[in-house]
Amino acid sequence: WIAADEKEDPIIVRLRYDEYHDAAILESAALKSERCDEIQETILSESLRHSVFKRATIHLSYESGKRDEYGDVEKSERLRLVFNENEPINEAAFVIDEKVQRMLDRNIIDLHEERPRLEKVGVPIRRGVLLYGPPGTGKTYACRYMSQRLKSATKLFATGAALAQVSSIFSIARLFAPTAIFLEDADLMFSGRDINAHTSVLAELLEQMDGLRKNDEITIVITTNSLERIENAIKDRPGRISQCIYIGPPHPKLRRQYLVQFLENFDIGGVDLDQLVKESEGATQAFLREWVTRAIQIMSERSDATAPIQNDFNDALTEMKMFSDSFGDTVIGFRPTYE
Repeated sequence: WIAADEKEDPIIVRLRYDEYHDAAILESAALKSERCDEIQETILSESLRHSVFKRATIHLSYESGKRDEYGDVEKSERLRLVFNENEPINEAAFVIDEKVQRMLDRNIIDLHEERPRLEKVGVPIRRGVLLYGPPGTGKTYACRYMSQRLKSATKLFATGAALAQVSSIFSIARLFAPTAIFLEDADLMFSGRDINAHTSVLAELLEQMDGLRKNDEITIVITTNSLERIENAIKDRPGRISQCIYIGPPHPKLRRQYLVQFLENFDIGGVDLDQLVKESEGATQAFLREWVTRAIQIMSERSDATAPIQNDFNDALTEMKMFSDSFGDTVIGFRPTYE
């Protein structure tokens, strides 16, 4: 409660929490309704300007509602804003193809950092980027890295059931702009309309994307493991998606960098990196990490401390592919070319 006891202009303000609707309610009372409108508008605008969510990294979590046996609502559905405490990524440790890095910088990072200059020369600030490629190739890792670099923007992450809350996602993005929206595994909700059970959600996304003005400070980053499943009206429309970026299994130079990075915390010697790079042709980043982990596990279990670590990598690779065929290899993130 706040009460201003002024003879000519008294006003009372109350902020209360409605547990049933999971909402904060701001109420005011004054002799003139215009005074209530003025004080509420001031409080809301100042609270947005000083909001703890502004420039933060936020994960949107959706909780579905519950009804009892009579159909009465026991718990209303909720979209929660949770601060996302991602482990910091060292820029020197961010391993990615140079072409991909340039595209990420131009279409996302530079767009925010150079916003005032780009606006002056008439470059539209809004941008849509689609990251696609097999699972385990680093799309989520790239999103985390970009989020870390966007110091001046609010970062919203949505995946799973939260993707269905399109209207709320864009409302929050506008409130705390400049904002980067990350819609992960978008094919779960925004697949082609001929196979989509959520066409109303898809329609809402298209409407929201079309409703952005050229200088709205909102960037949309969409990730998918299945580009062919994404609705054509999203991926084939330049006004909605400005750049598609493929993130695939790493080439030999990158595989070496990944292996060096994954091995740096282990006190081991005698590893033939050239051989590991050769044997991992077609492997994803996720497979390489698991390969290193498995080899270290095998090394810790053996009694012969003099045996070469290279044998442990051979055993780990054999074990990981033990039940694999051309289909099983792709399941575990190993994609060699089959004749």
